[in-house]
Amino acid sequence: MPGARRAGIRRSRPRDLATGIGAPAEDLAGGPAFLSRYRAAGYQEEPGAYGAYAYDATWAVIEAVKAVAAANGGALPADARARMPEAVAGVAFDGVTGRVAFDEFGDTVDRRLTVHAVRGGAWKSVKSGLHTP
Repeated sequence: MPGARRAGIRRSRPRDLATGIGAPAEDLAGGPAFLSRYRAAGYQEEPGAYGAYAYDATWAVIEAVKAVAAANGGALPADARARMPEAVAGVAFDGVTGRVAFDEFGDTVDRRLTVHAVRGGAWKSVKSGLHTP
């Protein structure tokens, strides 16, 4: 990369490790099906590292809106926005990324981390797993 050193970026070395939140979509139970549907839809860009997580986050909001409407006889109330935090807190479903639900602090209950290492001059995922606090 021309100019990479000037920008403060150095070349990765074989012993370099990095961690990331989540896991690659290919490694998730629902990931391959999600990727297949995404690509079949003809989107111009790849879903990226967090595409599956964005998909599940969108569904969490949709499920929360549906819950707010259901609690109001099927229509959104005037204070729907104010009701959303509580509604999102109550969301729970099995999504592309695994169990989508939140603890008492608003954190996801599915806490995955991935370790990446340099292999053949490129970053590769080497291990993903659940983190239990």
